[in-house]
Amino acid sequence: MYDYDQSIMAKYTKLLTPFLPLWKTEDKEWLKQRKTDWQYIAEHNMEGESKKRKAELKKFFIKGVYPGYTPILFFLVPFDSEESMKQFFYSDMYSSSERTRIRLFELSNLKLGGLSWERTFNQRYVKAILGSSYQVIKEPLPGGGEKEISPHPSSFCSNFIYWTYRILQLTEVTYHPYVETVDYFVTTLPFFNEIDYRNARCVKEFFIILELAEGISQQADAPVIAKELAEKLVENKEALLSNWQINAHLDE
Repeated sequence: MYDYDQSIMAKYTKLLTPFLPLWKTEDKEWLKQRKTDWQYIAEHNMEGESKKRKAELKKFFIKGVYPGYTPILFFLVPFDSEESMKQFFYSDMYSSSERTRIRLFELSNLKLGGLSWERTFNQRYVKAILGSSYQVIKEPLPGGGEKEISPHPSSFCSNFIYWTYRILQLTEVTYHPYVETVDYFVTTLPFFNEIDYRNARCVKEFFIILELAEGISQQADAPVIAKELAEKLVENKEALLSNWQINAHLDE
């Protein structure tokens, strides 16, 4: 399944070269921490992967050795800034279709378990790739014309509500990348019109999270991340309700 043509491997290895300084392999402490982090990632994200494939991804994560394309590859790069993330995203490492997959916020499927760089990575992703507001993003095609690389936001809206609801329940879910996307979520709501995603569960939980946010924002002893999320929702409550109403006829 992962036997890549050698010419393709050579091409992408060369394209990766300008980004290799991101892997601080001469820093012993950095290398030690990277190896420790990999143990967690492999244990919680590599079910079903062959031993060979795990070894390839490990080399990429720790040393920057190109392993062949995989959807989670982008999220295994040790970016040191928003700019380096943006440069990598828009480089020839990816096609327009692959950039669309990354913009589907596949990070939500990667379990990082509170690794020290998890939240910083997510915040950089939102600022550099997702943005603070929804917009249709297109790229020119080699043969002419354009290709839209920004997915329809209905799936995003549904996932945001799902995870926010669970964080504000103050139970086992304490953090999720969607915590970083409240501003973006506000601007996606006017386009939340696909009924497969805007279902009864989603409608119910949307109004519950607004109620929960009001209470948690006033709790002095609330978990830090839950309270931060709640305060952000309360701050944007008027806009959230207004934008929700645009497609409220679909909820009847």
